[in-house]
Amino acid sequence: MSERSYRSTVLVSALVWFLLGLHAPMVHQITHHNRMPDPMALVLVAALAVTGVVCVLALLRAPRIRGAGESASRG
Repeated sequence: MSERSYRSTVLVSALVWFLLGLHAPMVHQITHHNRMPDPMALVLVAALAVTGVVCVLALLRAPRIRGAGESASRG
């Protein structure tokens, strides 16, 4: 993964997890007040959760990016 791609993935991941956190009160409404939100909202939250997990897995699989000062011979 290139450095640019890695940075983009980090930004997307942060945005997705932020948006997912904004919708966390919806889970409280479902579990404690037995109120079901709009089905489209449930689909949106599920899509955000899947995207967040995919981003984190992509970041964990990415090889270590070497800095400009490091040589390729170092490990």
